[in-house]
Amino acid sequence: EGALKLDLVTFYILDEADQLLSRDCFTNQLREITNQIHPERQTLMWSATWTQEVDKLAKELCRHEPVFIRVGHDSRLGMSVKSGIKQEFKFTDSAHREALLLKCLQEDKAAREANPELKDEKCK
Repeated sequence: EGALKLDLVTFYILDEADQLLSRDCFTNQLREITNQIHPERQTLMWSATWTQEVDKLAKELCRHEPVFIRVGHDSRLGMSVKSGIKQEFKFTDSAHREALLLKCLQEDKAAREANPELKDEKCK
């Protein structure tokens, strides 16, 4: 009663992670929650900004080296998006989401097979 078991949680999502991780009061609570969540989890952190201090805390909360997906250039961190990255937005309802994803993956696979330069590129 009054307790929530977190040991079966496999998806850990923090929206506005920079805001949560930059506040000491939340940092300790997030550490406590993280320690109770299933160790083989997927952790997703969303943020419009990301400081080096927040980056350090985020790495502490992740079991493995995090993968960052960044759109645009961040001069503070000396990071920018690799040139040649193509972004597409697809809009669909939940009933057609899986079919659209499969179609996109099949199209990508066909493009890689047709273009020898793309064939050895790995999706990351």
